[in-house]
Amino acid sequence: MVRSHPSAHMRRSYSRLESVEEKRNTRKAVVFVLLSLIIVVFLATNGLSLITKVINFASSFKKNPQTIEFLDKTPPSPPFLQSIPDATNVSPFEITGRVELENTVVINFNSKEEEIQTDENGNFSAKFELIKGDNTFFAYTKNPAGNKSQDTKKYVLVFDNEVPDIKILTPSDGTSFYGSRQKNVTINGTTKIDSSLTINDRIATVGDDGGFSLSYSLSNGENNLIIKSVDKAGNEKEISLKLFFNE
Repeated sequence: MVRSHPSAHMRRSYSRLESVEEKRNTRKAVVFVLLSLIIVVFLATNGLSLITKVINFASSFKKNPQTIEFLDKTPPSPPFLQSIPDATNVSPFEITGRVELENTVVINFNSKEEEIQTDENGNFSAKFELIKGDNTFFAYTKNPAGNKSQDTKKYVLVFDNEVPDIKILTPSDGTSFYGSRQKNVTINGTTKIDSSLTINDRIATVGDDGGFSLSYSLSNGENNLIIKSVDKAGNEKEISLKLFFNE
């Protein structure tokens, strides 16, 4: 009985393993080639359309306000308005201010809204025709996504273009005074409520009823007094009062 040499047996086992591995690699290569062909065919027939859809989808984020609105829910800051007076005698009245860049401002003036574009620095200005008496308004900011800020405070702007009246109650124009006891005279009168009043640049207090009173020291001879009243809207009126004094 002849026995195989152990080394010959090992060579046969190794040869079988090589054959199995070679077949496995061949199958992998065939699968890889087939998949590559499928991908090439797919890209050749659908690739251009797919790329176009991807580009259009990306562009829609820039062009479609609804997409921006969907992505951006953060409200902008309220607008800053320049100093607003309590009253004015000018119409139309200009409202100026600024907002964050690329935003617009909406002003609700006497219950009518107007959207105002800003410049490259976020500044804006707009003129509004006033009605006599109270004009009410507020403003808010709106960003490109359509989000709105909180409203500013509500402003009340009084439009008044009538000059204040001045009436001197005592003394009468042209009155003469004599002696040291009459050197100081009290000037009494009325003017428009909430006005400021001066007599030869001396301030006289105006009461809640529009009345005023000021003690004035006369000079010897003719005294020309200029009484000036200026209301909150900037309207003003001047009158003169001539008094005589002999020591």
